[in-house]
Amino acid sequence: VDPNKATGRPHTLWVSFARFYEKHGDLKNARVIFEKATRVAYKGVDDLSSVWCAYAEMELRHGNYELARKVLRTACVRPDRIQSFGPKEDTSVKVQKRLHKSTKLWSFYADVEENLGTFETTRNVYESMVDLKIVTPQIVLNYAAFLEEHKYFEQAFRAYEKGLDLFNFPHAFPIWVSYLKRFIGRYKGKKKERTRDLFEQAVSKITKKNARQMYLLYAKYEEDFGLARRAMNVLAQACKAV
Repeated sequence: VDPNKATGRPHTLWVSFARFYEKHGDLKNARVIFEKATRVAYKGVDDLSSVWCAYAEMELRHGNYELARKVLRTACVRPDRIQSFGPKEDTSVKVQKRLHKSTKLWSFYADVEENLGTFETTRNVYESMVDLKIVTPQIVLNYAAFLEEHKYFEQAFRAYEKGLDLFNFPHAFPIWVSYLKRFIGRYKGKKKERTRDLFEQAVSKITKKNARQMYLLYAKYEEDFGLARRAMNVLAQACKAV
């Protein structure tokens, strides 16, 4: 089947072929099929990433956890010169050289490492996703939560900041809200100037749609840990912004 002439999703043929061998207990030949499938010149990155994900899922189903990690580590190789390969949709570049832009594949890799790998291997996967600029706001939140879970609070705050460098409002809104709530929960009234600076950054960029919730959060902080006068000033600003 020529992937460039196919009207459907030719990668599913390869996956079905590999699963035929898997169902008959022949993992050796299933792996041979998957390896061949990863070298096919598909039209889109999603096709190739789906093959790699199916390959790793097969290993996971059979308890071959280290092999699954190895499969994903092989798939998620960062090129030495990322910018030279262009965007994910650039069909003039071989699909294998655009695979590193697959958010789907990297997200699966992060999930597997978080469950089966170490703190360092998981953090490296998330950092690679940030560097490649293929994160979503939810992935930023997941990364920060992962770091917090392991008591790396300042690194978690840096993860939020890296995410905010990549997104504007309204996509940045959930990152800002989570960042501010976590920061306040951690330091309460101990780092007032830093907290206020964060709020000022947020409200300076916020859209009218999200302004109400952000200003109320800001006013609540001043009410709990600052001055009543400042809380009133924040609410006055909110009336103008909303």
